[in-house]
Amino acid sequence: MDENLTSDIHLADFILDLSNVVRMGAHPSLTYFDRLLSALKFREKDPGVRVYAVADKSLLGLRELPRDDRRTLARWREDGLIEVTGDADPRILELAE
Repeated sequence: MDENLTSDIHLADFILDLSNVVRMGAHPSLTYFDRLLSALKFREKDPGVRVYAVADKSLLGLRELPRDDRRTLARWREDGLIEVTGDADPRILELAE
């Protein structure tokens, strides 16, 4: 998944709200993000599709999220692969302009 994340909005093929994707199912998980990436790769016929992901700060501390997923999110944040903000929605709208 790391290879499909970009910190450069100008290189991104898609902007997404990572918080909403992770919380899509009955139990929050990065598996939903992995499935979305697979679908985007298939749709675009491009295994190198790039995603600019924005997450709500609350996602990083979500107790229902598996520990490994929380660690992955923290690493992505530290590495600058995801943008973390108080509320992702306004930031995503700003980026989409």
